[in-house]
Amino acid sequence: MNFDIYARDLIEFIRNDFVNGSLTIAKKALFGLIKIIENEPFQDVAKYKSLIYELKSTKPSMAALQNSLNRVLGYIYSTEPGNLVLKLNELINLINNSTDETIEKAIKYILEHFPTNYKIITASFSSTFVKFAQRLNLESNLEVYSVQSKWQKFDYSVQLVHELETIGVNAKVVGLNNIDKNLDLSFAMIGADCVVQNYGVVNGIPSKRLAEFCSISEIPFFVISESIKFSDSCIEEDGFEFIEKEFITKIFSDNIFKENNYF
Repeated sequence: MNFDIYARDLIEFIRNDFVNGSLTIAKKALFGLIKIIENEPFQDVAKYKSLIYELKSTKPSMAALQNSLNRVLGYIYSTEPGNLVLKLNELINLINNSTDETIEKAIKYILEHFPTNYKIITASFSSTFVKFAQRLNLESNLEVYSVQSKWQKFDYSVQLVHELETIGVNAKVVGLNNIDKNLDLSFAMIGADCVVQNYGVVNGIPSKRLAEFCSISEIPFFVISESIKFSDSCIEEDGFEFIEKEFITKIFSDNIFKENNYF
């Protein structure tokens, strides 16, 4: 397969993915790179470097993609060509382990600090939140309220509810201005596209409005985010919002990428 054609297809595939969460998109980019390397002899470093930078430019607000691709750049210069696929698969496995560890930390905290029969409110779409909800649902009755989240032609709240119902979690869409004050919500939890420690997070709309609502209503507001989404700075693109640390009760994360000096 021609490198230029496949590279262009991968770039457009990632650029036009407005459905999946940032971690899923990062892994799709890595799988795409593996396919290219397996089909095209690794000879021209400049071509691969250019491809990586083009992929980075598709989703500048998604730290998982940026950090993953930065690591790939390091592999290109430090790894024998025959070992690149192995290194990329190792990175994907680390990301998966990061998700598992993050979720288990969140579950442990929730079980220790909150009673059973959880009512959670969230905003935007996060595959990590979906996995968290599936895991928590094994412990006790769970209801999830997804704040209406529309951007351009996409309705992420409907997508999230569909994903949750598919795995057996009770969920429904709610308007942020029409939340029943008698719901007795346990807490709010969102995913994140980028985290700047001790500063705040970036996530899809209307995450900030939900954070403000929770602050006024004295509802704990949590963020669940793998460490590969941590960065020194975040870019707030159209459709995303920055939530200051003052609104965040706690961020659940792992230490896998921090401990391995990935950034």
